[in-house]
Amino acid sequence: MTRKIIPSQQDSVTVRAVCVLKGSENNTIQGVINFAQMIGINQLKITGEIQGLPTDRKLAIHVHEYGDLTNGPISTGNRFNPEKKSSSTTKGQTTYVNDEFGSLQINPEGPTKIDVIDKRLTLFGPSSIIGRSVVIIDEKEEDILRIETEENKGSVTINSNRLAAGVIGICQ
Repeated sequence: MTRKIIPSQQDSVTVRAVCVLKGSENNTIQGVINFAQMIGINQLKITGEIQGLPTDRKLAIHVHEYGDLTNGPISTGNRFNPEKKSSSTTKGQTTYVNDEFGSLQINPEGPTKIDVIDKRLTLFGPSSIIGRSVVIIDEKEEDILRIETEENKGSVTINSNRLAAGVIGICQ
């Protein structure tokens, strides 16, 4: 007798990553964001909890290009945009399509929870977010700061309204 075995999602291999968020020097934001994606499935499950978010501001949470926290959230580069798509430009700033974390609904009485599925970000291939960073940004009017680095002898314009960041790393 032969039995036909149908693979289920439980039989699939799931790759997981985690990001531990820490606030910059002026706040107490902290949290953990988990990422899970089954091999061969174009959906990234993003869950997590963040504490200490200010309730009087509009905040955004994004994946940024680099996992470099040597200078805090400032050194994470620009928002990661694997498809190089933009919807509009205002005051020289690019507004990206597809917001990976959706609206961040801040809970003033406890941790803010994240639970979304994104079909653009991935843990695999050249567009992988592993090794990049998650950054929480205060969406107030852009504050621009000029810094000079060893590699770049000129000035670089960056946002100074980054409140917290963490590096995305592979996990069990």
